Amino acid sequence: MTAEEIFSEIIAHMIKGIMVHDQMMNYYLFLGLQGYAKCHEFFFIKEMQEYINMKKYFMENYNKNIKELKIDNPDIIPSSWYNHTRAEVDSATKRKSVKTGI
Repeated sequence: MTAEEIFSEIIAHMIKGIMVHDQMMNYYLFLGLQGYAKCHEFFFIKEMQEYINMKKYFMENYNKNIKELKIDNPDIIPSSWYNHTRAEVDSATKRKSVKTGI
């Protein structure tokens, strides 16, 4: 594997982590669980900064843009949630969703 291929894999992994934290933040916000959402917001911001730093590092040391690989959407939020409002979530669904999310 070349350095560029290794960095592309690392960047892909970072992007997937960013996507996961973004979706988990929205997952918990929808459930009205701001504490869990805030935790994922923190990791989203932290990992986004690390992603930026990694791309800068590659550019500064290899004088090239890094090729980004195609990333599949993690699709963490159930599609049925897009048909409902936060007020429609009952406590049993919240409990089950927290267990699933964690």
